[in-house]
Amino acid sequence: MGTAYFPVGGMFDFREGKARTDPVARRLPSLTLSFVMIANTPATFRSSMLEQISQDYVRTARAKGCGSGRCFTPCFQECFTAGDHTVGMDVPALLSGTIVIESIFAWPGMDACSGMRPPSHGYPGADGLG
Repeated sequence: MGTAYFPVGGMFDFREGKARTDPVARRLPSLTLSFVMIANTPATFRSSMLEQISQDYVRTARAKGCGSGRCFTPCFQECFTAGDHTVGMDVPALLSGTIVIESIFAWPGMDACSGMRPPSHGYPGADGLG
């Protein structure tokens, strides 16, 4: 797999000498940032669903002959409630991860505004002291 599918040079294309605006340049930063949610969210949904299925009201309804579709509807609703909380808690992680991803892949953006980048005034010695 070459660098045409996942360009590693950031948003700047060195061959053409200009910034890339196509979606291909966003693949690697997007995948890197989404791995956190890809791992965390399904695990939370699964554990919440297993917890809901083992509740007494589900076992009672199944024992009385209720169909699986009607029994699992309240379970899905409770499962998505727990999943919404997980996704809501991942938003700050995505926001801080964006700053790291922008600095790794050389994308100008929020890291310049957040104060993580030192000020550049044109004085190399003075910038190290500030």
